[in-house]
Amino acid sequence: MFSISASSGDQYARMKVDWATLEKIENPENNLEYSLWNAKQIEQGDYTDTSFAKLQNSIAEVTAKLENIWPNQTLNMNGSGFSAQPNLEQKEYSDAEKAEMIQKLSNAVSSLELRGEKETLDALIARTDKISEEFYTPESYTEMKEALDAAVLVQNNADAGVSEVNKAVQNLKDKIDALVYKSADYSAVDEALKKVPTDLSAYTDESAESVNAAKESVVRGKNITEQDAVDAMSKRIEEAIASLVLKATENKPDKNKLDDGVYSIYGEMIKVNRQDKSMSNDAINHTLKLTVENGKYYLTLDFHGLHYLNRFGYLAKLAYYDNGYAYGQYGKIEGSLIPAEVLSTQKNADGSDVIDEFNKDGGSSAGLLYPDQMKFPLVSDALNDIDGYVPLHVFVPVMEDISEGTGDQDVLLKLDWSTLTKTTEDDPNFEPDKPVELSPALDIADSATGVKVHADKGVFEEGVKLVVAPITFGADYDNAVSALAEVGKKFKLYEIHFEDADGNEVQPNGTVTVSYPIPAGYDAANVVLYRINEDGSKTLIKGTVDGNYYTVITKSFSTYALVEKDSAITDDQNTDNVNNGTVDNNNSNVPNSPQTGVNAPQTGDNSNIALWLMLMFASAGMLVVLTFTRKRRVSEGE
Repeated sequence: MFSISASSGDQYARMKVDWATLEKIENPENNLEYSLWNAKQIEQGDYTDTSFAKLQNSIAEVTAKLENIWPNQTLNMNGSGFSAQPNLEQKEYSDAEKAEMIQKLSNAVSSLELRGEKETLDALIARTDKISEEFYTPESYTEMKEALDAAVLVQNNADAGVSEVNKAVQNLKDKIDALVYKSADYSAVDEALKKVPTDLSAYTDESAESVNAAKESVVRGKNITEQDAVDAMSKRIEEAIASLVLKATENKPDKNKLDDGVYSIYGEMIKVNRQDKSMSNDAINHTLKLTVENGKYYLTLDFHGLHYLNRFGYLAKLAYYDNGYAYGQYGKIEGSLIPAEVLSTQKNADGSDVIDEFNKDGGSSAGLLYPDQMKFPLVSDALNDIDGYVPLHVFVPVMEDISEGTGDQDVLLKLDWSTLTKTTEDDPNFEPDKPVELSPALDIADSATGVKVHADKGVFEEGVKLVVAPITFGADYDNAVSALAEVGKKFKLYEIHFEDADGNEVQPNGTVTVSYPIPAGYDAANVVLYRINEDGSKTLIKGTVDGNYYTVITKSFSTYALVEKDSAITDDQNTDNVNNGTVDNNNSNVPNSPQTGVNAPQTGDNSNIALWLMLMFASAGMLVVLTFTRKRRVSEGE
């Protein structure tokens, strides 16, 4: 139109929406417009500049394609004369072309990468300051130096992503570990040191002191060049370990020479880092049954349910490592796995099999029956482990359901041989511990603000209290005004947290559903929620409108703002309009006072001036009283 007549291009129009055609998009991930909108909601935050720029480029490319669908300026006509109709030859994208654009956006979103944390990298780089070139072979030191130089480049790169930082850490650590002394081969010494028990308190002072003395006798350096001297160090350590004597062994059976029968022993499930307890530790009875049959050792584990976050489940599988296993880098277990024997499975009170959300059809362990008791041989390598570690492999359906690939886990069953006791099959200590009961679900509402919270069982300890503080002024309020400047001026700001019975602030052990009341005068279709961060930035918290509430699911609590997008008036102005019985955003031309209904005096008319002044002063006085009362209520938390 502009090409035909310069003044006719800009036109007003009214779009008519046929709500009868409204349809829910069942698979929004396959809808191009939704994919584009969803990608545009992502803020950079801690994502690297490179990956975020790639996303923005993809968004711009797809946006340009969708906007470039206008017809040609020169129209081809269908028919002739007054009956001729224009052919709008505009671009229509095929399903394949739309799918390609969706994939482009999906790939860009999937490629977003967080900036890497550099504490471990910084520590490794600092560690190299103590590494002197003169002590190591030129080849190994050169490789370490190259890895160090590459690591420093990553350290100085403020935009380095997680994968880049992790790669630099791993490469530098590998090269440091691979440094070779110019002196004799210390590999035998290192292997001997690995066998030293981490805790020597269970052994007599004299035998423990011999081990410590053997460790202290190890000397490394460029001056140690004779292999015989190094071999003597490793031999001394091995002999000291072999000579360790447990305290008070006269009343304890010799674990290596047990008679056939039943024994009890205490055990715990430990992560392969040998420091933290595995979550599977809560799923076993810690008094284990050790049976000796024809001179062969067998362990029986009794399982029960476990809680993780606010969910309940069982272990589904157990396997042990056969003789010949080894511990690789970071404690990774390498060897052949053999399934343990299932002696019994978990049953309900009526004797039926336990079937839950995880082992029913479609679950992470569909078709599996949960083991109750499992038995496996204690292989000689595990029996002779100086620290009492038995390498195992478990499958935890709860973890697999939360994050695919995390259900399969290697664990170490740590046996405390000092607790080994001769007993019988009916030993009451073999009875499993009862699983810890979950705390009750929480449904609570703040009477002053109307904010409602729901949490499932186990998310909060019993007796927790919801604390909601509206914020209407001060530094936090000013931060919110600044952060939301481009979103909207009309918002409600809350500081929300939970306290235990002693008044200590607590965070949930899982997700929590929070419903914020949508105030009068707000357009519910345009309401969104933002978390206002301490640095003055904001984070969009996606939610849905549910009746007169805006509902979100979150895992943490701080300061949140419920804001009407594109609102041009402040919340105080909105409150005034609502109290006056109108939501008109522009009252400057209203001739009558909404409080009194009295006409404002006109020019040249003095008859009502006295009455007008009296009413004006009375209204002003009432406004002062209302303002003072409102501020007082806010300060008192009403």
